[in-house]
Amino acid sequence: MSHHLNDYMRRIAMRHPRVIDLSLQRMHDLLAALGNPHHRLPPTIHVAGTNGKGSTIAFMRAMLEEAGYSVHVYSSPHIVRANERIVVNGNSVSDDTFIQALRLCEQTHCVATLFEVITAAALTIFASARGDVLLLETGLGGRYDATNVVTKPLVSAITAIDMDHMSYLGNTLRHIAREKAGICKIGVPLATSHQHPHVRRVLHSVAQRMGVSFIHDRWRIAHRDDGSFRYDGIDVHHDFPAPSLHGHHQYGNAATAIATLECAPSLDVSPSHMARGIARASWRGRLERLSADAAGTLGFASEVWLDGGHNPAAAVALANALAAMPAKKLHILCGILRSKDIEGFLAPLIPLAHQFHMVTIDGEPNAATGKELCDWLNQRAIHATAHDSVTNALATLAKTIPSSARLLIGGSLYLVGRIHTLLEQAPYESLSCSSTQENNCPLGSAPTRVAFNSPLAKNIKVGMLRTP
Repeated sequence: MSHHLNDYMRRIAMRHPRVIDLSLQRMHDLLAALGNPHHRLPPTIHVAGTNGKGSTIAFMRAMLEEAGYSVHVYSSPHIVRANERIVVNGNSVSDDTFIQALRLCEQTHCVATLFEVITAAALTIFASARGDVLLLETGLGGRYDATNVVTKPLVSAITAIDMDHMSYLGNTLRHIAREKAGICKIGVPLATSHQHPHVRRVLHSVAQRMGVSFIHDRWRIAHRDDGSFRYDGIDVHHDFPAPSLHGHHQYGNAATAIATLECAPSLDVSPSHMARGIARASWRGRLERLSADAAGTLGFASEVWLDGGHNPAAAVALANALAAMPAKKLHILCGILRSKDIEGFLAPLIPLAHQFHMVTIDGEPNAATGKELCDWLNQRAIHATAHDSVTNALATLAKTIPSSARLLIGGSLYLVGRIHTLLEQAPYESLSCSSTQENNCPLGSAPTRVAFNSPLAKNIKVGMLRTP
């Protein structure tokens, strides 16, 4: 992301004093001033949930692309550059196109949060680009999320709901479920992951009250010894390969993606398309194993895994995935934001760790310091080492972790982003990706031109799209 785009983002962020301010009125005002681009979107699948949103979208995107559809994606947060949030026909938006859309928002003189402005900019871009399907991920919650201005999506989907963002969404599963269920729309089918019974009751109650046409949450999967699985849903009854994304929890995310597309019969996606999509889907920072070359670029001969999970449910899924791997001594480099449930995140990982290394995430004012995290573990008679920066931690660990060990770097997507930033700053020739990660490689792709249709855009030069 260029300094010019960074400057735009900082300036927009300063116009509204709060980072998170859940409301839809500012979005409606902003979009009205932009000519209501959200009324000109391609068929949209709207996705909410606590965990698994990004992975479920990654599976759907791969399935749809296998079926020949051009797919737009809106997701958050980004790993390295804000451009990653806006994908048009497989390509992340360029700085120029992104800045032009942000400038349109700025010219309305409407005051909104940074996320709201980015969302409005994304919707403006999507409305101006040809595409068959838009996969739209909520940022936080559902009912008052900035994406919930889409009035008639093709399908609503809700992935696994658990405890997170309690200060905004409520401190019980029921409260959080009600907020997530706010994306339900009259006459629009709803697909969900398998949920806690309390959550399921809330979702069904809200869906019935909202006039949802159909709820698909009774799909079943059966695991095979070879890693494949059997899916039984509405019309799809088929054997699928092991998901390309690591971890047992990804079977549920892949199944949720299948269930969601089952609720969209206007989309012609066959089981064979779904199978190929499941086998090739890619999503950075979710139990992602670095290639040997990328790990070597950081100074490691050992396995290196990245995971941006940051709540207790994500930690349980991560711990289960690590426990299922071939036995190796596990070193964990962890950085966490103060606003997160630190105890709830670390507890499932404690029995697996050979050694903890706790780090301050550079440049994140809300990050717990490495010393604070280390003290928390030391008070529980668990040895841990504190590091004051990510680069210092990597330099130290590269000298001490043997090639026979396994290193997990996680606790926050901000920390994962720091690692990917370091990799992208390294010489290009030193990086390579394994066959299952080739969609994560920093390889260029053909640019796509987008023309804005907003009345405010007449005199704006149109930019290009490219893969970051």
